[in-house]
Amino acid sequence: MLVEVIHLASPKTLSGGKVVMLIAGPLIRVLGDRYGWKVKVATLEALVELVRKVGAAAKAFIPQLQTSYLKALNDSSKPVRVQAVTGLTELLPLSPRVDPVFNDLHNGIKVGVVSSPWLDGSCVVAVGLEK
Repeated sequence: MLVEVIHLASPKTLSGGKVVMLIAGPLIRVLGDRYGWKVKVATLEALVELVRKVGAAAKAFIPQLQTSYLKALNDSSKPVRVQAVTGLTELLPLSPRVDPVFNDLHNGIKVGVVSSPWLDGSCVVAVGLEK
């Protein structure tokens, strides 16, 4: 439902003042808690739509969003991983440096932190090797 509100709001309204902070901050915190996959998917959808709408106005949250999306890539639920890939796809063009994201992906695979469900192709799509 929140994604619909964000979708219907104008970019000017969302970008003005502290609106981005008031929406993005709590959503990022929800992703850090132990909610079910449906809540995570809805939260990720709302964050993706917010980034699409406000673009550069979300720059203050890029590090937290990258961390949240990378954690979501390791979720056992495929819909969560798909939304994480979508989020990274929207976020990376706004990032001043994407090296840390690729380093995190590489290191996660290298040291075995990234679990096998994640290796179903989500990582390949996330790094842009496949569409």
